[in-house]
Amino acid sequence: MWYFCIFGGEELDCRTKNHDGNCADYMKKRTKHMSDETIVSTTQPETAPEPAKEETAEGRLFRLASEREALKQAVKDAQAALDANTTAIAELVPGPETGQKTKKVSDDLKVIVKRELIYKPDATAMREFCAENLDSNGNPIFPPLKVKTSEELDEKGYKWYQKNLPQLFAKLAGFVTVKPAKTSVDVKPVKKKG
Repeated sequence: MWYFCIFGGEELDCRTKNHDGNCADYMKKRTKHMSDETIVSTTQPETAPEPAKEETAEGRLFRLASEREALKQAVKDAQAALDANTTAIAELVPGPETGQKTKKVSDDLKVIVKRELIYKPDATAMREFCAENLDSNGNPIFPPLKVKTSEELDEKGYKWYQKNLPQLFAKLAGFVTVKPAKTSVDVKPVKKKG
């Protein structure tokens, strides 16, 4: 007779899990710690266990490729869950549009929420505008662009125009698209003094 024990949805073959072959005694020992467990007994003809089959190279490759796809999906699912968790935490810790805010949630844990903005200029239009115009003092306008293999906005220069030449900045801002960067959340243990 073979006994199958159901533990929280997991089916165990007691004959292979229980060394003395006595499923009832095994179950008594296990159920002391697991109150929601169920025992189901069924009879099956006793047969010798099948010998382990040697895995072929093709079989192993198929198994590993299948595992890899499952792992990649698990990583995607985990990343989606992590992103949702980040968004939920960020909603609970309001802060400035840019910068960071730290909130102590317990004696052992603090949450740091950092927010940034991503600036993306229309470099060609900004460069043309600056080439065709002068500032209020009659000086040439130098576009706040960093030149690399591709152009990107020089945020420091762009913000300089905002602080020092706000009327000119208002025109330059028309060539820049601003959107929020990905909010980051970091959870760290609180360092204890003493």
